[in-house]
Amino acid sequence: MSVPRRRPFSAITKFFSSKEVDVCIEEFDVLQLLGAGAYGKVYKAVDRTSGKEVALKVIRKSNLKPRDVKMILSEQDAFVRTLGNSHTLQLAASFHDAANYYMAVALHTGGDLQRQIDAWDGIPQDITKFYAAELLVGIFSLHRKGVLHRDIKPGNILLDKHGHVVIADFGLSKAPYLTSGCCGTLSHMAPEILLEQKYGFAVDYWALAITIYEMLTGEAPWYNYDQREFIQQICHAPLVCPETVSPEAKDLLTKVTISPPFRDPD
Repeated sequence: MSVPRRRPFSAITKFFSSKEVDVCIEEFDVLQLLGAGAYGKVYKAVDRTSGKEVALKVIRKSNLKPRDVKMILSEQDAFVRTLGNSHTLQLAASFHDAANYYMAVALHTGGDLQRQIDAWDGIPQDITKFYAAELLVGIFSLHRKGVLHRDIKPGNILLDKHGHVVIADFGLSKAPYLTSGCCGTLSHMAPEILLEQKYGFAVDYWALAITIYEMLTGEAPWYNYDQREFIQQICHAPLVCPETVSPEAKDLLTKVTISPPFRDPD
């Protein structure tokens, strides 16, 4: 299987190599296609230098708008800021040529948290507690590096071969202390995002609470086919836990999902 061959490097973009030397596509052997999206494809590949398997994300430049390029650069910046964090997806190399952007990241074959939720139809509380603790450490580590994720949800939480969580998908991440803008996955958006207010790191903890609720119950706390009603539920309806959720977990979830103005933006 092949990907587009290398062309001369473009000097227009700020996209840079994350290694100390320039990297090009010829340094990878592409093995198989793992997935495809609107802007590119992800391949399983082998780094010829180290012999390690990686996930190689290939994004064709011709399909991109300026906003898309900005998101790619934000994702790369988040990767660089979080190098060495065992609970976040690690970048091996990032580079580009005239045709494509490339990101080589660690390959994790344990699936994602959404798959676990679907398989269990509600993950047992002791396992949920383990995942939640690791996610809390991972999110706190992101914030210490100045990275606001903005799209924490089960589908963006990978599992490594030992069963540890790995936070992925930094395309919507931001570096500033406070920001604005409606983005992410509606079911996991905090009220201040939906109310078009300034927000900070607290929105990631809101999304974590919704993720914990999903792990415990197999479903999100609120849902409505009517988007306006759905938003009203998120912003104003109390979070109600079923009897199967322990009092300790219920106490945690209800306190984390207190709506503005009672929540501090940091």
